[in-house]
Amino acid sequence: MASQVSSNSLIGDTASRRKVLAAGAAAASSGLIATMAGSPATAAAPIAPLSGGPSAGFLVWDLASAGYVSEEYLLPGRADIAEPIAMGDGLAGQFVARPLDFQPKILQRDAPYVTRVIVYRPRNPSRFSGNVLTECLHVGGGGHAVTFRTIHPFAMGNGDIFVGVQHPNNFEEVRAKNPARYGALHAADVTQVWGMIADAGRAVREGALAGLRGYRIERQFLSGRSFTGIMTGAFANFHHAGARLGNGANVFDGYIPMSSGYLMRPLDVPVMRINTQSEYAIFGLDARRPDSDKAGEKTRLYEVAGACHYFKFAPPIGTAPQPGRGAADGEGGVPVGAAEWLASFGPGTRQNDLPVRLLVSAAFANMYRWSRGGPAPPHAPKFETTPDGKLVLDAHGNVLGGLRMPHLIAPAAAYGAGQGKFLLFGYARPFSSAELHELYATKAAYLAKFRMALDRAVADRWLLAADGPSMLADASAVSFA
Repeated sequence: MASQVSSNSLIGDTASRRKVLAAGAAAASSGLIATMAGSPATAAAPIAPLSGGPSAGFLVWDLASAGYVSEEYLLPGRADIAEPIAMGDGLAGQFVARPLDFQPKILQRDAPYVTRVIVYRPRNPSRFSGNVLTECLHVGGGGHAVTFRTIHPFAMGNGDIFVGVQHPNNFEEVRAKNPARYGALHAADVTQVWGMIADAGRAVREGALAGLRGYRIERQFLSGRSFTGIMTGAFANFHHAGARLGNGANVFDGYIPMSSGYLMRPLDVPVMRINTQSEYAIFGLDARRPDSDKAGEKTRLYEVAGACHYFKFAPPIGTAPQPGRGAADGEGGVPVGAAEWLASFGPGTRQNDLPVRLLVSAAFANMYRWSRGGPAPPHAPKFETTPDGKLVLDAHGNVLGGLRMPHLIAPAAAYGAGQGKFLLFGYARPFSSAELHELYATKAAYLAKFRMALDRAVADRWLLAADGPSMLADASAVSFA
């Protein structure tokens, strides 16, 4: 992987609109965008990728060893300037949207922009699954693909294409990394990000990016996690209806926002939300909508028991997992002050290492089938709560209810989210030898219960069969001594 970032940058401060406007004006006055700004995103002549390959790019992964081609494009277009609708476009402090009409309040039509688009595609088109996973790059660290970082082993093993759209809040930072390469990046206003996402989706579907010609694209999904999870929900609420291809079809065939309390209205495509105990602690009962299988409002909300906002990404490309921790081992930085924070939960407490990313991979597989008219994803219960919305915990400190991984059905630790300034981080407190023997009597009995829970989770499509061995290895590493 070309670059890493600590997980504590997942939610970044939204840059001021004034800063974005000033940076855009400087780029415009330089003349760098003069020949690009008026070009339609779906021009007859496809846009060629930037030269130099991934080594010349900023935060571009080199995936050649995995049989993938990494490309960057500068995508010009025109997008409206509007009043902000979410924290993703400058509306500070708004997380849960309750608009009445879901209509953007337009201030100026068709202002020019140039954004950056990163594409990872199978080198051999015959390996392509037909699925495109699109996300707005996270503002933390200059633009990270947080969904792709979470599930890239699944996505590349499946043969999916990934598309990342640069957020305009990072234009100034990216230009500074390589003015000759990125000097044309320009936005008149941060709210043009919604048009950039829609235009990038159209460019993918309508053959405007040279590298994607020859790939038979069947479905495209918009996803995000944390900050970009909120952006995914906001786009779906306000812009899905207007995001259409030339033939009238939807640009996006489904939405998967993660670690986001942003409410979403019913759509004509499936919506799958994946939240943790951290999001529940912030939004509580207000973030819930009932699941539905009705046409025009196919929705799922999964509340993952024991999980925290900053659940781990997949291990970096080419990195071997730690022995006995294959399922849980992955990227995910520990926050400043973690020693004091972890100590408050008792001796031996470690960072929350539930392998939520494996559940997410299975969720994407379910979404792919669902969007094609296949079997609907399973339903999961919500967290158990008191009448006033407080979570109900068992005697060991694990929440009751919710989507429960085998680690919560046959627990060897208490899992949860932190509090206060560490609310987005989580902990795992391993059970003592005495607790384990009281629960299971023997390690063999524990492993049998874990294996049964794992087999059931695979059969019910909560987990992929391919991820079973690494999870079983983790359970086998639990010591009863």
